[in-house]
Amino acid sequence: MKKFLYILGGLILVIVIIAAIGGDPEEESVADDPTETEEGVLEDEIFEVGDSIDHENRILTVDSVERGWVSPNEFDTPSEGEAYVLVELTLQNESEEEVSFNPLHFELKDGGGVIQNYGAMVTGVDTLSSGGLAPGGEISGNLVFEVNENNLEELTLFYEPGFWGDDRVEVEL
Repeated sequence: MKKFLYILGGLILVIVIIAAIGGDPEEESVADDPTETEEGVLEDEIFEVGDSIDHENRILTVDSVERGWVSPNEFDTPSEGEAYVLVELTLQNESEEEVSFNPLHFELKDGGGVIQNYGAMVTGVDTLSSGGLAPGGEISGNLVFEVNENNLEELTLFYEPGFWGDDRVEVEL
């Protein structure tokens, strides 16, 4: 009887291991889809400066980028070893409802892979404010990021306006 229980236990163990390793073939094909990244951004949805990007009826255009930007205020200087990056952008609301906008909807990834929130508070530049944008409304402004001066190449701007959304727009700068 003990021998039978050992054989039965071993058989159940083998079935569990095979089930865990095998998985569902349909799930594997979705996980291996090369167009979708873990962040919920499709690879073919990476944009460039000058593109008008429709994201949930909000049109984002990155108008220009200036690496190593210098504030006209002599007291606004980046920390040692850092440099400012100025991003000029325009947002348009093409929805039927008011939408919010906020500089905190933006992050910048530098060439070293560091992702940082908007946060460089400088004067002498028309900084993007926060508020509501009526249907058909448009606002332009600037964001200033402080980045390691050795990582100014291969910059990527992330735009994620939805609090709960997992979609975001990527713009290669």
